[in-house]
Amino acid sequence: MLLTDEIKVVTACSPAALTGAAGDGDYINLKNVSRAQVVVSVKNSTSVTAGNVSLYQASNVAGAGEKVLTFTNYLKNDDISVDDVLTEATTANNSFLTTATNSKNGLYVINIPFANLDTANGFYSVRVDVANMANAVASATYILDTDYSPKTLSVITD
Repeated sequence: MLLTDEIKVVTACSPAALTGAAGDGDYINLKNVSRAQVVVSVKNSTSVTAGNVSLYQASNVAGAGEKVLTFTNYLKNDDISVDDVLTEATTANNSFLTTATNSKNGLYVINIPFANLDTANGFYSVRVDVANMANAVASATYILDTDYSPKTLSVITD
């Protein structure tokens, strides 16, 4: 059995300097998802400006009623050339900064907190946002544990 028979992998942000529109991750619908993570991979150059990473929720994948999704911790490795260990870190005001150290490559994992979604008001769509990044390239990927076949389930539609 392939891992993709059990989980769904969806691109949030294609590799780019994630700032402006490039850092606006695509919304995904979590109605048929039981667990979800966002993985952000960063490759720094020189004179780096860290990316500011946040999560947003909305009532549909078009972003209706967008508002911040509260989260308090994430996993990080600010230098994957040293080891592959992820350590827990705490957010500041529902966001965190990627490493601003020149020529370092980082990896960040956010568990999407389903308990913090405003489901009472129909908020089931989520996106990652990376802002202010300069002189670095990054990408973001959603890793989803779905209630249905990952191969046939669409999370980019309502």
